[in-house]
Amino acid sequence: MALALAGLSATPGSGQAEDNIRLGEPRHIFLEPMVVSVFRDMRVRGLLSVDVGLELSEPDDRGDIERILPRLRDRYLRVLSQLASNRIDVRRPVDIDAINRALQAVTDRALGQDKARVLVGGATVRQL
Repeated sequence: MALALAGLSATPGSGQAEDNIRLGEPRHIFLEPMVVSVFRDMRVRGLLSVDVGLELSEPDDRGDIERILPRLRDRYLRVLSQLASNRIDVRRPVDIDAINRALQAVTDRALGQDKARVLVGGATVRQL
């Protein structure tokens, strides 16, 4: 009986669930994790994995941003590859602030200043 009542309170038709979807979800876009190789001395030394999301300033911009998302993701991968070959050491912790700054600069160039804020959910490097 308690399970049935709990299920009813979380139905999509309830006003609270609709408010949460309307207020929270449209402001954020989460990308698939990005993985790039970490090179040293012309050899792959590890893999850098980064979880990235975008927090939109205006939910109305979501459609425009989703249209250019493949190009934005490509630019992110290029910047992450450059960082991985120049600044990432597989024996040290990942500098998430540096990754965030680099991805935010790419985002600002692609979308315009203050259209979206980059959210780095996490970054890990795995030594091979």
